[in-house]
Amino acid sequence: MLQTERDVSVRQRAVDLLYAMCDRSNSEEIVQEMLNYLETADYSIREEMVLKVAILAEKYATDYSWYVDVILNLIRMAGDHVSEEVWYRVIQIVVNREDVQGIFIIYKIEQANSYLYINV
Repeated sequence: MLQTERDVSVRQRAVDLLYAMCDRSNSEEIVQEMLNYLETADYSIREEMVLKVAILAEKYATDYSWYVDVILNLIRMAGDHVSEEVWYRVIQIVVNREDVQGIFIIYKIEQANSYLYINV
């Protein structure tokens, strides 16, 4: 529905509904659906979507790797709409947890490769 509906108000309500019905049993699927839609979402709802995805990821994270992966994808897709609080939280987790530092390093390498590819 998020990808196919033309009316932005209906898409907004669908995002609100997904957010409201999210729980531990469906959080990964709902967060992934919201991330998939974020890439093509109207700018008018991106900031709210980013916040909702960040909240759901932190609230329902079963492990730090999933949380860091979600937030890094969020930053990659909508960096301008990601608040400083979200940035601070993911950096705090990466610095304090060795088990997720590899994910962050891979993200930074991919980011550097993209920059080199674009500027060469």
